[in-house]
Amino acid sequence: MAVVVMSLALMPLLGLLIIGHQGTANTVRQTQAFMLADDVAEAVAALDHDAIDSTFPDDVEIRLPMPPVPPGATPIFIRLVEVMPVETAPTRDGKGSIKIRPVKVTVVWEGPGDPDRRKLSLTALSAKVER
Repeated sequence: MAVVVMSLALMPLLGLLIIGHQGTANTVRQTQAFMLADDVAEAVAALDHDAIDSTFPDDVEIRLPMPPVPPGATPIFIRLVEVMPVETAPTRDGKGSIKIRPVKVTVVWEGPGDPDRRKLSLTALSAKVER
């Protein structure tokens, strides 16, 4: 009888451990997704403004590979890189212009729960001032 009472008393504690483990796994995935997106942002910052064009997303996959996927398995992460059109604005003093090229990076990962909560997006900007 005492064993039954003890096991019933420990059931909520077991539930807390399971929920804590799921939260930790989700946090690890979010951190990995941020690192994959940040790799692209660092590449945008390092490259010359004119080197970022429509072929940039293909270059990203060559220079910044994704984690390996075993044969026949579904990839855990999917990284999408979209180079947006150049936006031009005048400088504050009116003697030149600023060219801004946004690069949108979205990383989606597999897992349980709401798909919108398993997506991380960030936008990296490459700017060039012309006088």
